[in-house]
Amino acid sequence: MVLASFGTFLIALAIGQAAALIGANVAPAAFSTVSFFAGAHPLETLSSEMPQAAAAVGDADQLERWAEFLRAQNKPEGAHQALVLASRFNPHSANAWAGLGFEAARAGHLAEARADFDHAFAVDHQYQPAWTLANFCFRQNDAECFWRAAKRAAQVAAPDTASSEFAPLLRLADARALSPIEVLHRLDGGARIERAYLDQLIGARRLPDAVVVAKRMAASGRAEDAARLDDFVNRLIDAGTWKGAPDISAGVAIWNALRRFAPLDPEHGVSLTNGGFSTQPGNTGFDWRVPRGGGVAASWKPGEIFLRASEDAFAPPKTRAFDLLTQMLPLAAGRYRLSAEYRTDAAGTPARLPQFRWETDGAKSQALEASSEWREAHFEFRAAVPAYYRLRLRCLREPGMSAAAISIRLRRIRLEVA
Repeated sequence: MVLASFGTFLIALAIGQAAALIGANVAPAAFSTVSFFAGAHPLETLSSEMPQAAAAVGDADQLERWAEFLRAQNKPEGAHQALVLASRFNPHSANAWAGLGFEAARAGHLAEARADFDHAFAVDHQYQPAWTLANFCFRQNDAECFWRAAKRAAQVAAPDTASSEFAPLLRLADARALSPIEVLHRLDGGARIERAYLDQLIGARRLPDAVVVAKRMAASGRAEDAARLDDFVNRLIDAGTWKGAPDISAGVAIWNALRRFAPLDPEHGVSLTNGGFSTQPGNTGFDWRVPRGGGVAASWKPGEIFLRASEDAFAPPKTRAFDLLTQMLPLAAGRYRLSAEYRTDAAGTPARLPQFRWETDGAKSQALEASSEWREAHFEFRAAVPAYYRLRLRCLREPGMSAAAISIRLRRIRLEVA
């Protein structure tokens, strides 16, 4: 009984203090001791007594929740009072200060809103207060404030923040800056901001700007960026001569920066990658690509590749011709000569066997003669304009030819200016 009486006394004292703070008269019997000591509650269970009780014991978190509830009930004055109390009890609550800022902004009191957002920014060095201030200052055309807050937001975001979550911040920074380099310089957010920005520029099909960011990423030599940069080089290749796409030097520069092979230099006739098959074809960028499945199989050993087309490869719709090996060549305008050592392996009369032939955009070689010994074949072609050209080794089956399996081995492929 003594404890119960003491508890009742504390509750009554709390309610009396709350009434003095916010000018409300609440009868002690109306207060729920269960809700007071239960901690967090769903908004639906909040009683009218909660703000008084929360204020009496300095519970800023409960007052912030009450403000949220009142705002949802379209009672801005009550929400404002609750937030004022929350900010007094916990001056380091960014949520309370930001809430006051939003209330002031809605009321058109922009100077007051700026001061509240600044206060939240000062007491809490996490992403949300920084992003909130940056967003507000951007809309007020305050460049100094925007970049100061945006830089902190970029630098303090949690390590597991997804690239897509930086999109709103990057959109504002991109709109404020004069160039992609200025965005990266001012935000100074490191690798994850670069990755997020590259993704955003690619999504907006701003390939020339994306090239600027990708070159910077490639120059850093970070292994974790390799897959993303590979994908971007592939996008540049796919864009080809699409209107607005960068010239061929952009993809070449990024590819060279990955330092996997000897640098390409189309202006000086160096346009072939991995011609000696020193590494296994990577099926990406300017490296060799081997079709997968569909009756086509490949095996590699240092210095040589073996390609085989089984009977299944000639089933419809591949009855006439299909690729066994391809590579995208970044070429300057001019004439070129391809040389390749090969040998074939097939059973049957050579004249009735499917044939192999090199092709580029608009040019075809003679069919390679069947040979069980290594021999060299040559193919000359012309690049009319600087562009990406697809080099193909194709397998062809003319009417009357056998659909038997056929294979070819390749080594020492070279490309020279003719």
